[in-house]
Amino acid sequence: MKRLLTVLIILLAASAVFAGETGTAGSDPDLIGRWRWISAKFATESVETGETAPNYLLTFNADGSFEVRSDCRTGSGRYTADGSLLSMSLNSMTTMQCETGTFTQTFERLLGEVGSFNYSIDSETQLSFRFAGGTGAAEFIRSNDAM
Repeated sequence: MKRLLTVLIILLAASAVFAGETGTAGSDPDLIGRWRWISAKFATESVETGETAPNYLLTFNADGSFEVRSDCRTGSGRYTADGSLLSMSLNSMTTMQCETGTFTQTFERLLGEVGSFNYSIDSETQLSFRFAGGTGAAEFIRSNDAM
């Protein structure tokens, strides 16, 4: 009986340690929630999403995951926030072909090609990304739009 109790205590302790590895460490509470992409500036182009803005959404979850809607496509990935540095890794994206004239490729480039951002949140309503190396910037606003 004593041995069984010892084994149970060890198993509970081990599960608590491993559960902590997938917890919310590295997430910023102000970052959590849905954001609508409104603009981006790259070295070679500038984009204003205008009326199509609700088609480009980014949702940060407290568990370090994020979801994305890029016009007709959806995807997900993982992020880590550390101070003002945000690292993102887009893990999956649907391959549906969206209509021509959308910003799908630009938005996915923003999320996929650039892995680290400096970010700031102004009054919890505007999120700004500054790409590593000063190669561009992107602006988002809080959103209640459905994914």
